[in-house]
Order: sequence, then C-alpha cells, then structure tokens
Amino acid sequence: MMVLGLTGGVGAGKSRILGLFSEDYGAQVIQADLVARKLEDPGQPGLTGLVSLFGTGILQKDGTLDRKGFADRIFGNPEALKRVNALIHPLTWNEIKCRIRESKADLV
Repeated sequence: MMVLGLTGGVGAGKSRILGLFSEDYGAQVIQADLVARKLEDPGQPGLTGLVSLFGTGILQKDGTLDRKGFADRIFGNPEALKRVNALIHPLTWNEIKCRIRESKADLV
C-alpha cells in the first residue's frame, strides 16, 4: 500500500487531484476536514470533548454543534482555538491512521 498526503491552499486544485487519484487509480481518499467534522457529530468524541471544554452553549437545540456560533467564539480567541486544536487534531489523526490500517486499497 502507498499512502500519499496532499496539502495546498484554497483553490490550489486539491479536489481535482483527489478526484483523479480516486477515479483513475482507485485510491481511497481520506479528507482530514471531513474526518474532523464527523468527529464533531453528536455522540462522537470530538463533540463530547468540545462540550467538556466549552459547555452546552455551543450546541444547537437538536444537540449538534452550532458551527457558526462556535467559529465566531474561537477564531477571535487564540487560547480557545489552541484548546480546540489540541483536542480535535489528535482525534482526527488517530481516525485517519485507523482508516489507513483498515484500507484494502493499494493507494490511500
């Protein structure tokens, strides 16, 4: 199995390249932002941890993360952003590594 990482700025063509890897080479694509977002769903460890750090005021009535309100709260506060990253980044990397280990694809 070959594992490749792809990074780049907004509009750099990452989605196009990932599409080519997937369509032309059968690669399993794992997008870190989607993994992180899933970890912030109700019942998932990311959201549980965020509620532990910031309280239930970050939730909408249905129990999901109020993404806009939460973003407004953390992106103007470097210490809060640091706490979020310290929680979410390791969870995301662990999930990505798990998906890589479980993959049957020749290219991830």
